[in-house]
Amino acid sequence: MTDEYGRIGHGCLSADNIPGPEHDRSTGQHSLLAPGQESAINRRASDLHGADKSWEVSSASLIVMEGLPVTRSQFARLAFEAFLTMFRSDKISRMELRVLFSEDPAFVIRRAEKFLSSEPVLHNLILSILHSRVAQGDPGRYWIALHGEEAVGVVVQSPPDYPATLTPMEPRAVLAIVDAIAEAGVTLAGVNGDAATAASFAGQWSERCKSASTPFQGTRLYELLELGEVPRTAGHLRQAGPRDRGLMILWTRAFQDEIGESANDTERRADRALAAGQIWLWDQNGETTSMAVGREPAQGVVRLSGVYTPPEKRKHGYAAACVHALSKHLRDCGFRCILYTDLGNPTSNSIYRRIGYKAVAEALRYRFD
Repeated sequence: MTDEYGRIGHGCLSADNIPGPEHDRSTGQHSLLAPGQESAINRRASDLHGADKSWEVSSASLIVMEGLPVTRSQFARLAFEAFLTMFRSDKISRMELRVLFSEDPAFVIRRAEKFLSSEPVLHNLILSILHSRVAQGDPGRYWIALHGEEAVGVVVQSPPDYPATLTPMEPRAVLAIVDAIAEAGVTLAGVNGDAATAASFAGQWSERCKSASTPFQGTRLYELLELGEVPRTAGHLRQAGPRDRGLMILWTRAFQDEIGESANDTERRADRALAAGQIWLWDQNGETTSMAVGREPAQGVVRLSGVYTPPEKRKHGYAAACVHALSKHLRDCGFRCILYTDLGNPTSNSIYRRIGYKAVAEALRYRFD
């Protein structure tokens, strides 16, 4: 299972310096430019790939052999197949592409609302990050690719030292955003998102910034379509409360350690999730054995993440039971449920399929050196 940004933890069943945009006080409009840039990022199709050539990146899933760990060669194949999808006709016409920069997540939600709501499952990660930043006020950088006046892609970097997270988008939009970020002097540690789009972004970034890009993790996005097999594990689901705070801080820190994430904000993260009622626990005979987090709903979709079982309690089906029960609860409340898994963990993928989750898409994480 994953954290806020789709990162995988091994301790769970399946193992989140640019000044602000210029603002016209007379109109209330955000500038298309980050400070210091001399002109807006305007790209015509003929400027990008030639007037007679067309390219497309689709959000279709890339096929990975199920039941096998993802090896280095399979990562290479994922990236290669992602690039192959670019050789289809481009849906973006020769109208100008522009890139809008902002540090205001609420502005991004408003400006790209139609685009983000068009694919609530595929765009859920970006939507949940944006809504979280609005609620909590955490800093971030945001870019919107515009085709005419329509948003066609969004990139998020929040916190500002984190890798970029992006929505699926066409290669022309990817190139425009890469140019905008590079010209603003922003440094990226990596990128995370839809496999084809992330591969396109990594390739363009490597060429533009003369840096190496290495794919190091493949994940699969699942959606619960119909409840399947019920795990035969005794116990019951309950919502975490104030009395669970100490244990939740301990488990959250352990989860962060296992996925290689900084644990500097562990207490704040646990307190926020507890206050929002997002942490759910599996209890057996009065003992808490596993946890899962149900993120804030976005466009009717709830993403399950942060699934964690301490090492001494693993191999008993507690996480599967917790996820199944929480998924059923959310589904009964009228929400669509999704989650990410590690393609290198065939066990978790098979378990999620048994309880009713179906593969929707694949994602890749790249590290920039």
